[in-house]
Amino acid sequence: MALLPPRWRADELLAPTPTLARALLGSYLYRRTADGLIIATITETEAYGGHYDGRPDDASHAARGRTARNAPMFAAPGILYVYLVYGLHHCVNIVTEREGIPAAVLIRGVRILTGLDLARRRRAGVPVSRLSDGPGKLAQALDLTRRDNGRTLLRGHLTLRHGPIVPADEIRTTVRSGIDYATFGKTFPWRFIWTKT
Repeated sequence: MALLPPRWRADELLAPTPTLARALLGSYLYRRTADGLIIATITETEAYGGHYDGRPDDASHAARGRTARNAPMFAAPGILYVYLVYGLHHCVNIVTEREGIPAAVLIRGVRILTGLDLARRRRAGVPVSRLSDGPGKLAQALDLTRRDNGRTLLRGHLTLRHGPIVPADEIRTTVRSGIDYATFGKTFPWRFIWTKT
């Protein structure tokens, strides 16, 4: 990738979140730290926020309103919302839609294209095939933590860039994972998986 693909712009992230969750498949995350550069392509996403078939997304962290924890979900598009699950694993979300509307895309999986050795050091002892195939795994591989919560993906050393358009026949759509607590949201078909990566 000698020529950098264009960055996603804030106005491009104003579409409905499920639409964006699908469109982000194939996009690139560029992450540069003092240790080196990692480029990863997004292979799996989930949408959170809003409504589906007239029902609210009660699986969203913002379903009950704004809190100190979920405040980044109400921010401008392109902001990161990073939180901890069980106090152990970081989950990385890209805020979407216009400011004030709580919505975000959870990045559930990526494939490392550049910086594989660096990712392997951060995930020591893990097979390459399992380096970044889950939210906590990719956060560790890319060294994304709560300190990145609230930062933008639109400029700087961590950017979201356009990738190839993934053909519809290479995308599998399912319900989201790990949200059995939700009454309505557990049935929403808002998980998108690029099957040929």
